[in-house]
Amino acid sequence: MRSLTRSDGRPPKWLNGLRRKANALCALLYVAGLIYLACIVWPSFNDRTYFSENALLPGLVDDEFVHRERTNTFAKQLREVVQTRYGKEYGMPHDWLLEQLESIGLEAYAQNFTAFLPGISGAVEGTNIFAVMRAARAPSVESIVVAVPFRSNTLGSIGLALSLASFCREQIYWSKDLIFVFTEHETIGMQAWLSAYHRLPISSLKADPLAAHGGAIQAALALEATDGSTPFSNVDIRYNMINGQLPNLDLVNLLVKMTEKEALVPTLYMQEDPHGQDLYTEKGYWKLAKTSFKGIVAQAFSRADSGLHSVFGAYGVQAVTISPYGKGRTKSQGGWVDIGRLLEGGLRSVNNLLEKFHQSFFFYFLPSTHRYVSIGVFMPAIGLLMGPVLIKALCVWLDLNDEGESSADGDAKAKKETKSESALAVLPLITKSESALAVLPLIVIAHSCGALLYFLPYLLFNAQASISTNDQQLFQAIATIAITLPICPWIIQRNLADKDFGVPSMVVLRVVALLELALIVGVTAVLNFGIAVLVAIFVAPISTITIPFRSKIGWALNSMALVLLHPLVACCVALGVYTALTVPVPPTPSWLAQRAFEQTVDVTVGFIRDSLVYQSHLYAFFTLALFPIWMMFWTIVHHRSE
Repeated sequence: MRSLTRSDGRPPKWLNGLRRKANALCALLYVAGLIYLACIVWPSFNDRTYFSENALLPGLVDDEFVHRERTNTFAKQLREVVQTRYGKEYGMPHDWLLEQLESIGLEAYAQNFTAFLPGISGAVEGTNIFAVMRAARAPSVESIVVAVPFRSNTLGSIGLALSLASFCREQIYWSKDLIFVFTEHETIGMQAWLSAYHRLPISSLKADPLAAHGGAIQAALALEATDGSTPFSNVDIRYNMINGQLPNLDLVNLLVKMTEKEALVPTLYMQEDPHGQDLYTEKGYWKLAKTSFKGIVAQAFSRADSGLHSVFGAYGVQAVTISPYGKGRTKSQGGWVDIGRLLEGGLRSVNNLLEKFHQSFFFYFLPSTHRYVSIGVFMPAIGLLMGPVLIKALCVWLDLNDEGESSADGDAKAKKETKSESALAVLPLITKSESALAVLPLIVIAHSCGALLYFLPYLLFNAQASISTNDQQLFQAIATIAITLPICPWIIQRNLADKDFGVPSMVVLRVVALLELALIVGVTAVLNFGIAVLVAIFVAPISTITIPFRSKIGWALNSMALVLLHPLVACCVALGVYTALTVPVPPTPSWLAQRAFEQTVDVTVGFIRDSLVYQSHLYAFFTLALFPIWMMFWTIVHHRSE
């Protein structure tokens, strides 16, 4: 701290220069951060993917899966059984699946589960079917999972999984257990199975104990192919998991390699890569930028509905979902056998592993299937974008120090007191301490309001047995509290007459809010780069200009900006913009507003459900971290000094 002060207690010259040029420097750093983000997408600034784990040996064996007729037979029989028993309701034929798995020679079992979800009256009940194929060349120490959801349009995928299971049963080279899981209610069933497998109970999800276990799960491959998408031309690889977790990059590279081996085109977010000379053209750049942006948004707001793989991250399991689809008549076309070979190659490569995935990257984003941006490359963008917040906090604190020194010197001259120079240097600290203590109730109230928003769904969820609620009612309760809570600091200011909530107190509150924002974004960037960079881009510039304006125009503009940054309003606006850009026909304003509101309800309730069932941290991040900071800035803007 000596570099920030001189012997007389005043800041050095370089710090005074920083304060004079603070606004220009903040704007420069912010623009530099945006330019840096745009540049690292260009191939010259990132790297080509490669395999760090040599034991995978991807694509070096001849694929042997050729059971086209067997696959079609399983799918046809399953479709007939489902239509005969359930008609158009498409219930899951548990006994038929158990019978087929046992006839193959696997240990087949059923697991019942019951999920209690907020916004849904009653419980969601279901049954998972799973089978264990013991390793022939090693004890049951490690295992690989193949997961398929049961839906009306995934019967072909289930038929392929059964055919693949029968093929794997005939081979003798497996050194890891293979576990085939067929889930009901998709990710809810997958979460029930995983929680029982790892013996980690979840209060809102009651699952029966598993009758059999395999070894520690090294990797999981989920298959989601719709029946009407054949012949396949592309394979979409989904890798974003809940809470921004990503699988080891080697696993993603493995699936890309095996897809290309089967003469299919791997894609990310249904977006094909630019190839050849197009990679370094403007058209190729926009493709890379589009894929990167989709990846950042998907990581930031990844939910359980993105695929079965999304719930494996909480258990330390590397998982990827492959979703084959067709794009009409193309040069590359394949069927169920090609997807079976893809899965076979992936299973055999993971079977070669001698230890867990650990050598490649866990923190990255992908501009294309063959290029990656590692954490060492994208983290400087956070520093550039959040640098203005730290600089503004430092300058505001030093300005408060100067105000304290000026007032202290004036009082000393008026009273004609002869005090030492060192005593004068202590007076600003006393002033700032008094301001900090005066503003402490506002800080506590802001964070208490965030805690109330966080725990409100749990209180409503516990009372749901006696009070029937739906999605609309749950959202109305959350929205009502979130909109009315910002008046709490105003009430505190008006009722605590003994506290001096003057301009110095608001300056201290601003410093606290800026530092807390920088700290939260910096920490979050290590865990979830997507949500951290989005907060830095949209929240950081407005936070640096938030002050208690005396002019009505400045107050109105700042209030409008903060209203748009309210978590619920920002969500609604973002969904409305996305809908307007994606619908083929220009929508009417009324339809667009109604659609945005409905999507906001779905997203908000979805965040709450993910928090209760899948241990997602998104709802906690918005309520416990961002909302209190927003309330502090809202209090600053609407402060009126007497």
